Amino acid sequence: MLGINQLKINHQKEVTVMKRHTVVLLGSSLFFAAAVLAGCAAEPSAKAVSQSSVLTQHSVSSRDAGNLAFAYRQQAKVLRDVASRLEVEADLYQQQLGADHERTRQSREAANAAWAAAEEADDMARTYQQQLPHGRVY
Repeated sequence: MLGINQLKINHQKEVTVMKRHTVVLLGSSLFFAAAVLAGCAAEPSAKAVSQSSVLTQHSVSSRDAGNLAFAYRQQAKVLRDVASRLEVEADLYQQQLGADHERTRQSREAANAAWAAAEEADDMARTYQQQLPHGRVY
């Protein structure tokens, strides 16, 4: 049997691990929020328009289209990685705190938002990829 001191040490370790996971969640959430805000702040006076109308009005060179397709694919990859980590974190919170806990819910919502942002970045990459001459791949 474990002594009282050993139980206290084990409890302290569990609390420390949960605090670390909170820091990871906070860091991941802040990174995601900063990425979203940076994207939104790029053109604060822009009106909501469809992606296809923007591309037809402001056609880009094939080099720029290739660079943008590449950048959006990279962004989508990063967002998928963040979403996967947030899902693992949510699973951990669910095991430790329960499915109805606030942290579990926040992690799941952040993961879903990251998945949606990754899908949007993939869509933008496909849109710019379509502007490339045939046979040119990025």
